[in-house]
Amino acid sequence: MAVQIIYLFAMYFILFYGVWRLLKLYVRKIFYTTREIARMPSVRTRYSDKKENRLRKHLELLLESTSNKKLLVEMFYLKTILIFMVVTVVLISLTRDVQISIFVALISSLVPYILLWVKLNRIRAISSYDLLPATNKLLQKYRSNNFNLYFALKETVGELEGPIQSAFSSILYAIQHRRNVEDSIQVFHYQIKTTWSLQLGILIAEGITENKNIDDALSRITRDMTETSIVLEKEKSESRDAIQLGYFPIFALPITILLNQKISDGRAFHYHFYVPEGLKVLILTSVICLFSFLAALILAKPRNDI
Repeated sequence: MAVQIIYLFAMYFILFYGVWRLLKLYVRKIFYTTREIARMPSVRTRYSDKKENRLRKHLELLLESTSNKKLLVEMFYLKTILIFMVVTVVLISLTRDVQISIFVALISSLVPYILLWVKLNRIRAISSYDLLPATNKLLQKYRSNNFNLYFALKETVGELEGPIQSAFSSILYAIQHRRNVEDSIQVFHYQIKTTWSLQLGILIAEGITENKNIDDALSRITRDMTETSIVLEKEKSESRDAIQLGYFPIFALPITILLNQKISDGRAFHYHFYVPEGLKVLILTSVICLFSFLAALILAKPRNDI
């Protein structure tokens, strides 16, 4: 019994230590980026919060950024509610435990959103690295077209590929169809979500709506992004151990249960799957392991940002 307790304590310590290391990296990144954005007065004034349904706007941008076809927010709401209802009914009929059933149903109903969120972060990571060569290309086209930003954007989009092409295309589409350019800049920034994409978006908006010459500003952004890429490579090597710890729990949990089953002479499965307290512990641990895995998956390829 003492060996079993020590073993379980060690496994849970590694689990929570890995989650803490991952969260510390993520929170520090958010804090630093927010502080840098707060230093830019043009960002604060131009993109102040508007009175609108933030959840709906967030879902609209999320669906637009992760899908090639137009998806309605209402359909996403309906899918989430249906998953919650079906899982709740099934689990209550199987376990007769309302609390656990509702908790698992809530987590299950969030799966579509979590999958889109993970996909979005992978897209953002790819786009953040492609933003530098795309901005360099835009600068070259801008100069070769005698500082005509529209033709520079059109030629740049034609030579880009992947998610970064989609981001720039949203701006070009707004210009060609006389849509609100600032709304397209919001979509552009959301698909990349770096300080550089926000600065570049504001520059493009000023160049289009105010007909400003943005040659010097584009040159400065490309230079700053190049310097940031060098610093990022050092940060990636420093955070590699924490990321590996994030992957560990998702594989360690089933191994731990199997070993515990052997140590306890076959009582572990009964405790975790037939005793309410044991089932709650297993569900909570599984959720933590899942979020730890998702965090490691995202941080494994961090965005090219300050």
